[in-house]
Amino acid sequence: MKVIFKKLIYSRKTSFVRKGGRNFKYLAYTIVSNGKNKIGLEKSKSNNLSSAMYKSFKKSKKKTIYINIVEDTLPKPCIVKVSKTTIKSFPCYKNEGIIAGGCLRKILLCTGIKNLNCKIYGSKNKYNVIKASKKLLKKFSYEKKKNR
Repeated sequence: MKVIFKKLIYSRKTSFVRKGGRNFKYLAYTIVSNGKNKIGLEKSKSNNLSSAMYKSFKKSKKKTIYINIVEDTLPKPCIVKVSKTTIKSFPCYKNEGIIAGGCLRKILLCTGIKNLNCKIYGSKNKYNVIKASKKLLKKFSYEKKKNR
C-alpha cells in the first residue's frame, strides 16, 4: 500500500501510582490512507508515545478497508450509533466540501471523500466518535478481488 496520509488523530497520557512512583502509559489513535479509497484506523498503547504511534501505524496498515466512493461522496445517507454517540451522514453536491466536526473531520479528510455532510448527536466523546466513524466507513466498504 502506498501511504499518502499517516496521521495521529488522538493521543492520551494516563498515569497510575505504584510502590515505586508514577507509571505512565500512552494511547494513540492513528489513520493510514492512500488518499483515494483505502483507509486503516487503529489504536495502540505503549510506555512511550512514539512506540504507541509506531504500533498503531503498523496495525492500521494491516487492517485496511476499501470504501465505495461515488462522485467524491458516499452513495447514500446513513445513520450509525455507538453507545451514546450518533453520526448522521448525507451525501452532498459537488464543491460543497466536508462539513463535519471534531475527530470526524480529520478522518474524512484523509479518506478521499470530498463532499459530505456529517452531524454528531449525543456524546461527543472522542473514543466513541472514532469508533462510530470507523463503523460508518465499514458500512460502505467492499473487498478487493485478489489476482491469482
